[in-house]
Amino acid sequence: MSLWTLLLVYVIGGVTFIPILIVAAFAALLYLSPPVGDADPSKRSKGALNSTAAESEKEKLLQPATGSSPSKPLQGWVVVRRTFEEPPMDNASYVGNLMRSFLDSRQQSTSTSSSTASAGNSSRRPRDTFYALLKGTVLYLYEDEACTECYAALQVAAYDVGIWPDPRNMTDAELFAKRNAIRLKAKESTTPPNGMNVVSKDMKLGEGGEKGTSGSSSSREPSPAGRSLTDEHYMFVKCNSDMEDWYMALVHASTASASSSAPTSLLPDPLVPLEPIFSTDDMAHLVKTLDQQPDPIPMRWLNALVGRIFYSLYRTSGLEANLIARLMKKITKVPRPAFLTELVVREVNVGNTAPLLSKPMLKELTKEGDASVEMGLNYHSQEGEHSGIRITVEATVTINIKESLPLNLGNRFDLKPRVVKLVLAVILRSMEGNILVRIKRPPSNRIWWGFTSMPKMEIELLPIVSDRKIKWGLVLKPIESLLREVIQDSVVLPNMDDIPFFDTD
Repeated sequence: MSLWTLLLVYVIGGVTFIPILIVAAFAALLYLSPPVGDADPSKRSKGALNSTAAESEKEKLLQPATGSSPSKPLQGWVVVRRTFEEPPMDNASYVGNLMRSFLDSRQQSTSTSSSTASAGNSSRRPRDTFYALLKGTVLYLYEDEACTECYAALQVAAYDVGIWPDPRNMTDAELFAKRNAIRLKAKESTTPPNGMNVVSKDMKLGEGGEKGTSGSSSSREPSPAGRSLTDEHYMFVKCNSDMEDWYMALVHASTASASSSAPTSLLPDPLVPLEPIFSTDDMAHLVKTLDQQPDPIPMRWLNALVGRIFYSLYRTSGLEANLIARLMKKITKVPRPAFLTELVVREVNVGNTAPLLSKPMLKELTKEGDASVEMGLNYHSQEGEHSGIRITVEATVTINIKESLPLNLGNRFDLKPRVVKLVLAVILRSMEGNILVRIKRPPSNRIWWGFTSMPKMEIELLPIVSDRKIKWGLVLKPIESLLREVIQDSVVLPNMDDIPFFDTD
C-alpha cells in the first residue's frame, strides 16, 4: 500500500470518526436521561417542606430554653402508713394475707395474660406499699402500676409537708436518708376543697353523714393510709434521690391554697417563688455562652457544672455573708493610707455571670499525694447597669486641709481636719488569668488555689457622698490600689487561699 493510500484512509477515517462520537453522545443523552416532567408533581413541594422542617427543628435545638417545660406527674412505688414505726402484724392478719394470696393465685389462672401479670404484682405487693401518682395537689395511691385500682386520694394542699424525724436533730446531708420519712400532717383550721383531706376505698358513711372507717366489715384489712381523715401520714421512698423529688413536689403542692376553686392540675411554676435567688434568664445565658471560649480541650461539661453550682448560690445571703467576712479579714491585714481611717465592706453582689474555665493542665501528680492543676479563668460580665461583681464599701476619709496649704498659711487659720464618709461601689467588669489549684500530700486537708500572676482586671469605682457623685482622684486611686494590693497579697503566687474539705478534728 502506497503512502497516498494510507494518507487517504487516515483522513477519511478521522473526519468520519468525530461526527460518529458526537451522534453517539447525543443519542445516549436523549435515551438515557430521565424525562423532564416528574411523575409526582408534589415531590418538589414535599422536599421544600422537609428541608424547612429540618431547619426549624435544628434552630429549636440550638436555641436555649428560657422557661420551664411542663413536667410529667411524679409517680412511683412508695410506702405510706399512719405511723413512723412499722406496726406489728398479728396472726389474724397473717392468715388473712395468706388466704387472699391463695384466692388471687386462683383468679390469675382464669384471666388473660396481661391481667394475670397485673394481679400477680398486686398479690405480691408488700403491706402499705402503693403506686403513688401526684396530679396537681392530689396524691393518688394505687394498688398496681397500671393505675386501675385506686385505693386512696390525699389532698396535699390540706397538709404540712416535712421530714421526720425532726430535721433539726440531724445534719443537712442526712435529710433524705432511707431511714427517714416524708410526713404529711393536717393543717390546723384548714378546710380542703371538698371538705375532706383523704378519700379511701376503706371509708364508709357513718351516722350523721360523717365519714368514718369501715372497721371489720371491709373485705380486706384497712390500710393505715385510709383509716383517718386528719391524722399524720408517713411516706417512705426506697431511693434517696427519688425521696428528694417527692419531697420537693409535695411541698410545692402543699403551698397551693386549700380553698382555691381552680383545677388542682393547674399549679404555678415551681420556679416562680425562687425568682429572688434563681433566674432562668441567667441559666439561658450560661447555655448560650458555654462554647464561646475556643479551647482544644473540651471544657463544656466542667463549665456547665461550675455554672449550675454558681447559680444555686449567687443570690443567697449565706454566700454574701461568707464573702464579706473573708474580704474584711483580707483588708485588715493590708496597710492603708493615713487618710483612710476606716474601710468596711457593706454589701457583695457577685453578679449574674458565671466564670469560664479553659486550657486545663496537670502540673504535678506524685505517689506521695501531691497534685496540682493549672487552668485559665475568664470572667466577662453581661452588658447592663447592674452587671459585674459589685462590692459596696464604706470608707472614712480624714482630710487635713492645714497641711496641704503652702507657705505656712495653715498656721494663720484655725482649720480643723475634715472627716468625710464615702460609700463606694467597686465593680469588677472583667478578669482574666491562670489559676493554680493544689492539694498537698497528707495529712493536708485543704485545697489551695491562687493566680500564677496578677490577673488582668477591669475595675470601676462609683463614689457617692451624701447622694452626690465626687471625682476625687486623690481618694479613689489609693482605694483602687488598696484593692489590687489585697488581691496581690492574698491569691497571687506565692500567696494562696485555702478551702478545707473536712474538719481538722
